[in-house]
Amino acid sequence: MSEFTEKSRSWSYHRQLLGKRATWADKALREIVGVSGLNQAGALSLRARVKSFDAKNFLELDCKRLALRITGMRRAVYMVPAENAGAVFSATAADSQSPLSRNMRTGPSALDKKYRDLREMVEKVAISPLSPVEIADAIGIPFRNIRPVISRMTSEGRLLAVGSKSIHSNCLSYVSARSWSDRFAPVERRKALTWLAAEYIRAFGPVRIKDYRWWAGTTPDCAIGSFMENDIAEIESGYFILKNDLPSYDRFRQQEFETVDLLPLCDPYITGYAPDGRERFVDRKFQTRIFGKVPPTIEQGVVLVNGTAKGTWNYGFVGGKMIVYLKMFVEGTGRLNSAINEELNQVAELFQVKSMVVRAR
Repeated sequence: MSEFTEKSRSWSYHRQLLGKRATWADKALREIVGVSGLNQAGALSLRARVKSFDAKNFLELDCKRLALRITGMRRAVYMVPAENAGAVFSATAADSQSPLSRNMRTGPSALDKKYRDLREMVEKVAISPLSPVEIADAIGIPFRNIRPVISRMTSEGRLLAVGSKSIHSNCLSYVSARSWSDRFAPVERRKALTWLAAEYIRAFGPVRIKDYRWWAGTTPDCAIGSFMENDIAEIESGYFILKNDLPSYDRFRQQEFETVDLLPLCDPYITGYAPDGRERFVDRKFQTRIFGKVPPTIEQGVVLVNGTAKGTWNYGFVGGKMIVYLKMFVEGTGRLNSAINEELNQVAELFQVKSMVVRAR
C-alpha cells in the first residue's frame, strides 16, 4: 500500500466517523450522506459510527421524521437526513441516458391512464404508512398488481418508504410524501447534482470522478459536470478533495491503534468506491471474498481492523438466537479476537437477542 493510499484510508476512515466518533445518529447520518434504507443494514452502519447507539436511537429517526427513506444513489433505498432528502432525490432521479435507469423495471408507464388512476387512489389511502398488502386491500386490487405501482410512485418521489417498528425487520411500508413530510421538496437538478458531488467528496475523499459516478450511479456527463463545478483540489493524479479541507488534510497524521468495526453488506464505506478504488480499505487479493462477480453486488459484511478489511462476517436469526458467521483473512491476536467478540456482543445487544453463536469459517 502506497503512502498516499494509506493516508487516504486513514483520512476517509475518520471522515466516515468509523470507530464510533459521532455522538448522535442524526449527525452521523448528515456527515456520511446516508445509509441503507433497510433497517438491519442501516442500524449496523450507524452503530459503527455512534457511541451508545441502540434500537431506540435508530427507530426515532423514523418516528420523529428526522430522516426520510427515498430512492437514492444507484436507485437503491437510502435513509437520509430529512433536510437533505429533496436534494439527494433530485440529484439521483432516473436519467433516461443512465444504464441504471434504462434497465430499471419500475412498473407501468407514468403516462398510462390506468396507472394515473391507481396512483391517485394510492395517494388517498396512504396518508399514514401502509404495507403493500394493506394498500392493495384498501383500494381493492390484487396484491400482485400493486407492487409495480408502488415501485413507480417511489421512483417518482410520490411515496416515501418507512421502516418497520422492529429493528429486526427489513419490511418497508409506504406513505404519501405530501402527507408524511413537508421537508421533502424537489431541488433544481443541476444545483442538486453539484451539492451531492460536494457531499460525496467531503465524506469519501480523496476520490476520483469515476468513484463518484460509481457511487451515485449517474451518467458520465452528469458526474464530470457536477464534480468539477465544486471548488476542489487535486492532491494526487486524479484524486480530489474540497479546497476547504486541504489545510486539515495537510495537517492530518495517521493514528494507528487497534480499532475494530463490523460493517454490514450495504455500508456506505464499502459501497463508496469504484472497484479499482477499494484498495484503501481492502487488499486486492481479498476483494473477491467480499464482492460478488456481478457489480455492484456485495456478498459479505466486512471486519475492519484499523480501517482495513481483515475478514468478513454475516449473520442470521433463529428464534431468539443470533448466528454469526465469521471468516478472518489472517490469524488474529488474543487482543484482536477479544475486540471482535466485544463488537459482536454489542451487535447482539442492538438486536436484543437472547443468545449468540459465532461460527468461524
